[in-house]
Amino acid sequence: MDYSSIEKLLKYAGDDEEIKQLAGSILDNADKAARIVDTTLNKRAADTTHLKVINAESEKELVSAINPESVGIVLSGGGAKGAYQIGVWKALKEKNAFNIAAVSGSSVGALNGALMAALEENEAETIWTSLKEEDFLTDIPDDSKIQFSRDGLTKIINDSKVYSRIDNSKMLCVVTCFNASTGFPEHHLINNYSDNDIVDALLASSAIPIIYDSQTFKDAKYYDGGFPLLGSNTPISPLYSLGIRKFVVIHLRTFNTFKNKKTEIMLNRKILGESFYEGADFVHIFPSEGLGDLMTGTLNFDADYLKNTLELGYKDGIKIADQVKLMALDSPVETERHYANGKYFRSYEEMISLNI
Repeated sequence: MDYSSIEKLLKYAGDDEEIKQLAGSILDNADKAARIVDTTLNKRAADTTHLKVINAESEKELVSAINPESVGIVLSGGGAKGAYQIGVWKALKEKNAFNIAAVSGSSVGALNGALMAALEENEAETIWTSLKEEDFLTDIPDDSKIQFSRDGLTKIINDSKVYSRIDNSKMLCVVTCFNASTGFPEHHLINNYSDNDIVDALLASSAIPIIYDSQTFKDAKYYDGGFPLLGSNTPISPLYSLGIRKFVVIHLRTFNTFKNKKTEIMLNRKILGESFYEGADFVHIFPSEGLGDLMTGTLNFDADYLKNTLELGYKDGIKIADQVKLMALDSPVETERHYANGKYFRSYEEMISLNI
């Protein structure tokens, strides 16, 4: 492996030994990531195009309707854990907590965002609870190997027919995927994309490196929008750039696990050039229970797991619905404000840094 990729990444770390060790560890364990980092990281310092939304000009009417009172929902990536987001959405809809003006997601969050824009919550719930583990695994000729299939993702897209229904949606839908050629995450407003481009964008956003091959989309190769360190697994910036100032962010890690990833998150935000969200109000929703690791969570499409995870999302959504409604009805804030785990924080950094 060419270790110059690690050297380039570490220039962002300064004197922080913890960050240096983390970056080295991540790249040592992901050769594919390292090869892409090697050719792309040096482009980031002066280029902020990855913070903007592609195709926004084509939806001028919907974009112009965005105002300081508009609420956007942001969905993190996390594979099968995404069932949790559908449960939260169902609860918030039942409680009439707010009307969604725009949705932004990465990986499974992109897929769920498309479902939210195109379907009713009961339809999305039926699709998720009808998934089978064999939809995501191919025949295994050698017991020592696990081979993953994308048939399950294609099934969700085809069963929901989001590609033919999203064009009529009044909700802006942004899909984040990672361009393997440029090394930047891209945020695509897909409302008026062709059926084929919508399918390709959703498959691209969920092409987990190493697990799946890249996905060709608009003549380029793409990976999961939450590509390690370089991607945007919780894409807030595209909605902020469209004018959204009230956010509901549905994470797929517990609050404590999220805080334990502080170093990685801070490094990722530094690489992406994300800093402050002036005048933005956030309600962050974290699972009240752990959703598992890579094998027991992200890649676990067992029917019972999906059902239980969706139910947990529903319970957590009911509990926080009043707080979401309060944020939606409240006057716009002048400075940045984040609500998480029962407390308010003045910034994203403070939220993950304070010992509480």
